[in-house]
Amino acid sequence: TNGEPIAWFTGHLLNYILRPKDATLKQRLLAVFGRIFQSSDARALEKELTELGGNHWPDHDPIVGIHVRRTDKAPEAVYHDVSEYMDKVDRYFELREAELQMSNRAREWVGDAQRLRKSKLKRRVMVITEVPSVIDDLMKRYPHYEIVNSKENAKAAKTSMDGRFTFESELSIIVDTIGLSRTDFLVCTLSSNICRSAYEIMQTRHNQLGDASRNIQPITNGDALYHINGYCSSPGEFLSADREQHLKPGYHFTYDYDFSHGLGIIRNGTVTIYTPNGIQPVPLHLLQINKLFSVETIPFDGV
Repeated sequence: TNGEPIAWFTGHLLNYILRPKDATLKQRLLAVFGRIFQSSDARALEKELTELGGNHWPDHDPIVGIHVRRTDKAPEAVYHDVSEYMDKVDRYFELREAELQMSNRAREWVGDAQRLRKSKLKRRVMVITEVPSVIDDLMKRYPHYEIVNSKENAKAAKTSMDGRFTFESELSIIVDTIGLSRTDFLVCTLSSNICRSAYEIMQTRHNQLGDASRNIQPITNGDALYHINGYCSSPGEFLSADREQHLKPGYHFTYDYDFSHGLGIIRNGTVTIYTPNGIQPVPLHLLQINKLFSVETIPFDGV
């Protein structure tokens, strides 16, 4: 089972669509996998690249993936400093170290066959960004973290939109997305298509992660809704009162997506929906959308 069935389904589609055939893409991905899983075993890395469900990497240190988007996101969304990302990353490693401390308590685990693990976790973070200075900033402010990434990919992403439509730029974003999907945990904004794609592909790693639907932490609580632009109409209800819109808990609504009217747009912790007061943005944390998924036949001339 999976806590986000739509993400699981979409992830399998993406995994198939993005299966690497180009030799350069394969080489770049194998290099990234080697850094993520701390391995130089070519056969095992190749298996990770081709097998559904993921290979087993029992001895690699956990790694968190973050996607820091700047340039084209600036006009439409709130700016998030890298410290906002790293606060969530710190919290993840604190929880993992607490688990490690518990599992290593020999007195409580009398007769347990499990082996003791490392006493301290190496803190590693994979950074995906289109601004190379973000990587410099992280390395300067968080020297106790191992930063896994190359500035070449960040440079290839280009800060100008005109420079992004090149083979090198597209290759880099594919490598970055698949690389993010191979981390153990994601910290990003769910308004990002790259982050959502990585999260979706992550759901296919059954052998490594099991149900990975909770292996993500949005930057803000209001950004905590996984979605796909263009969902079919889905029922929803308010979990808490919205005093500004005079809506009580249990109020039912229909979530529709219509970009031309601003409906269904999820941004900065709000979603725009129909209310008794018209089309209004309401805080995401007040409501729940019971997402539905349908396949429609789209007419196409000549087919």
